[in-house]
Amino acid sequence: MKIKQRRQLWRSRALYLIDQFERGVISDLSAKSLAEMTSVSRSTLWRDAEITRRLAEAKAQGERARKDRPRRSCSMDRVRALEAQLASVQADNDRLIDALAKLYLKFYQSSLDPTTVSASSCQDASLADRLTASIREVMVGRDN
Repeated sequence: MKIKQRRQLWRSRALYLIDQFERGVISDLSAKSLAEMTSVSRSTLWRDAEITRRLAEAKAQGERARKDRPRRSCSMDRVRALEAQLASVQADNDRLIDALAKLYLKFYQSSLDPTTVSASSCQDASLADRLTASIREVMVGRDN
């Protein structure tokens, strides 16, 4: 194999490995490990300006990505905030269902069938079932 062909071979291998590092396929890439994987010396790598520049850019990009990644404690704080928000939304949802149940009770008192109204006006079947159950609960509570 000619010298120029060998040079092209290790350069293409080095650029491929740097691309893999940028994509996250390779977790850590140093000049030493790159030299070992391409079977050339570190000084040979450093003499190639493009390889040196690409490796430096890839490492800098990896450092920025690692710094931008949220810490675990930040993630846990975010989870707690989302859980609190979910609880608030569920409470609002329960209040709305109670208000609808009271509204349907008034429909019933006005000789209108609230289950027919809820089933025909709700596109979400689970919501219609929950409304019907809430109406029945109100009706049972009224009978007692």
